[in-house]
Amino acid sequence: MLKGLLDNISEARTADIAVAFIKENGLSRILPRLEDAASKGAKIRIITTLPNNAFNEPSALRLLTNLQKRFGSFETRVSRLNHFHQKLYLFQRLGSAEGYLGSSNLTQEGLESEGEINIK
Repeated sequence: MLKGLLDNISEARTADIAVAFIKENGLSRILPRLEDAASKGAKIRIITTLPNNAFNEPSALRLLTNLQKRFGSFETRVSRLNHFHQKLYLFQRLGSAEGYLGSSNLTQEGLESEGEINIK
């Protein structure tokens, strides 16, 4: 999963990520690519939930907020849904698109574990 995300972010004109949980250990795996893509004008949108549970880390949300402040093409949103549990990654490149739908949150385990299942 991680390699696919890294490859897609590098070439993306747009990246839309909807995940229930974000941890700094997962975000840090793709953060340099997100920064690079945003610096080149790629539109990046991430939606997640508030850190009111044991999974989302406030530090990860602060990193996303800082990216939003640095890059006008970067957007972070928080879902108001009581049960937001999506895991969707969509990327548009010039002339093509690719997406992943499955069980991987934006955590180290979600991106690198063999216990996750995703469809490309």
